[in-house]
Amino acid sequence: MFAVLVHTISPRICYIVKELLERRHGFVVEILEDEKQFKESLEPIKIQYLKEKNKTLPGFFVQQDQIMSQNRINQGYSPVMGSVTLKENQRQELLNNLPEWKLFSKEEQIRINTFLKEPFPILFPTEDDLGFDVFAMSFWFLSRYEEYQSFPADDCGRFHYHHNIFGKNHQDPSPWVDIALYVFLNSLGVPLSSYWNFNVAATVDVDMVFRFRKKGLFRSLGGVLKKPQFILDRIKSVFYKNDAFSPIKTILPFFKKIAQPELVTRVFLLSSTKKDSINKQVEIENNAVKNQIKQLLPYTEVCLHPSFSNHPSKDWLEEKEWLEGVTGNLVTKARLHYIRLLFPDTYIVYEKLNIKEDWSMGFAEYIGFRAGTSYPFIWYNLMKEKETDLKIYPFQIMDVTCKNYMLASAKNSISIGNKIKVVVKLFGGTFCFIVHNESLSEKEGWHGWRQVFESWSSINIIKS
Repeated sequence: MFAVLVHTISPRICYIVKELLERRHGFVVEILEDEKQFKESLEPIKIQYLKEKNKTLPGFFVQQDQIMSQNRINQGYSPVMGSVTLKENQRQELLNNLPEWKLFSKEEQIRINTFLKEPFPILFPTEDDLGFDVFAMSFWFLSRYEEYQSFPADDCGRFHYHHNIFGKNHQDPSPWVDIALYVFLNSLGVPLSSYWNFNVAATVDVDMVFRFRKKGLFRSLGGVLKKPQFILDRIKSVFYKNDAFSPIKTILPFFKKIAQPELVTRVFLLSSTKKDSINKQVEIENNAVKNQIKQLLPYTEVCLHPSFSNHPSKDWLEEKEWLEGVTGNLVTKARLHYIRLLFPDTYIVYEKLNIKEDWSMGFAEYIGFRAGTSYPFIWYNLMKEKETDLKIYPFQIMDVTCKNYMLASAKNSISIGNKIKVVVKLFGGTFCFIVHNESLSEKEGWHGWRQVFESWSSINIIKS
C-alpha cells in the first residue's frame, strides 16, 4: 500500500516506518532508496521522506529531520514543538468511534468537542505537506529517547510524567503518537475505518498473595504490634484460612464478572523471597500460595512481577524459574514492581531472561501515555541502534495512582478513567489499567472501589 522513498535506509527509519504502518495496521510497506524503483512502484500511496522534496517525483512529502539519520544519543537535545488543529471532517470521523456519544451529557459533549477543536502539540514542525515529521516524533516517543537523557529521577530512579516533553508544558495526558499518526493517514486519504481498533486490558498486580496468612511468625507478631486493630482478622486467617487478599476471593470473582469477548486479562505476581519495605510478598514456598496461583490459570495468564532489585539478573531469574515451576508454563511476560522501568538497563536484563513482553510502560504517580501511545510496539534499543523482539504493552491508569497520588475519590476515579478511555476510543488502541488484589478486596481504605474497576473494564463509557 505504501512506497516510501528515503536517501538512506537507516535503522531508525526502517524501524519507525514499519512500526507505524506495517506492524500496527498491517499495511504493505516498501522502503526504497532508488528513485526509479520508487516511481515505478505499484503501491498506490507514495511518500517522499526526504530532507528536500524531489519535484520530479510523485508522492506526499514529509520532511525528514536529521535525528532519523543519526546513530547516537544527544544528551542536550530537545525537539522543537509546534501544534496542529483537526479539520471538521476529521473531528466528525473520530466521533464515529464513540457510539455512546449521543448518550453523553451536554457538558461531556462540550468537553470532548473542545478537546478535538484545541490545537494538538506536535514535535519536529516542518514546512512540508503535513506540517511536521510524524516519523521523527513517533520515534522520539516510542524509543523513549528522553529517558536515555539525564532527568531528575525520584528515589526509585523512575521517570515521571512531568519529565515528559509535553508534561513539562502541562499538557493534559493524551496519546500524542496515535493522534499524529491519525492526522498523517487522514492527510493521505486513508479512512480511519481501515485500521481503527479498540479493546480493554484489565490487569492485576499481586504484591502479596495474602494479607495475613503465610507471613511467618516474626512478621505476624510485628504486624500485631504495629496494627493491633487487625488482630481478629489475623486470627480468622489462621483458623479459618480466610484472607481478604486471597486471589481466589478477589481476582477470580472480578474476572468472572467483567468477562467479555474484547477484554484481555493478565495477572502479574511478585515471586520474590526478599523481605523489605518494598518487596513484601508472603512466604511463597508453601502449598497455600501455590494453590492460589494454580486456581487462576484456567481463567487468565499468570506473569512475572519482577522485584525491586539492585541485582536483577540474578533475582529475576530465580523469581522467573520459581513461577515457571508452579505454573508449568514458560514465563515470557512481565511488569515491574513499583513500575521501576529504567532505560536501557531493564530491557537488557529482559533479553537475557527471554522476556518477550513488558507491561510496565506507564507512570506510577500520574495517568497518561508514557510512550505517547496506547498501542503495543516493539522496543528499539538506542544503545545498539537496532530493533528487538521485545514487545511493549502500555498502560494508562492504576488504582494507587488515583487514590494515593492524585487523592481522587472512587467516584472521581470513574470519571478520570472515562476521560482516558474516551481518548483511546477516539484514536484506537488498548485502554489498559492496573489494579491490585488488595484494592479488589475493598479492605483498608478501598471500600467502594470495586465499582471503579468494573467501570474501567467496560468496553463502553460508564458514567459516574
